[in-house]
Amino acid sequence: MTLSIITFVIFTEQPLSCSLAVSSALDPTAAALNNEMTALTVRRQKRLRTPTILKRARRALHDAAEYKQLIGGIKGLLDELEALFPAPSQQADVIRREPQQIHDKDKIAILKDVAREVDERLSRAAAAEAVVGHQYRNVKMKY
Repeated sequence: MTLSIITFVIFTEQPLSCSLAVSSALDPTAAALNNEMTALTVRRQKRLRTPTILKRARRALHDAAEYKQLIGGIKGLLDELEALFPAPSQQADVIRREPQQIHDKDKIAILKDVAREVDERLSRAAAAEAVVGHQYRNVKMKY
């Protein structure tokens, strides 16, 4: 008595086979069943994997508003991050301007000491402002 093996393909990403031993008396029927099940599975997987052009177009049109909203949300978050953590050139400009806006020499000295531990560039800018003092750049002298 010889045994035949029928392979049933279960739906997964990759075909998964489970073997079932069938007696040789059912060999032609079992082979036909095996072939039919395999063909059905392959057709189903092809249909699920490759959407038609119409389905792709419908999906793109349906999700366009969601994608625009998603992109807008990401852009807003990036703008907020740039406001919190400006680019190095903008940071240098802010570091140079902020100590100039403090007009009290005692406050500038405190800023210089506190910033020494946290931000060396801000400390140097405060030290330079403490030596120079406030510069009146928008004042014009008439003689």
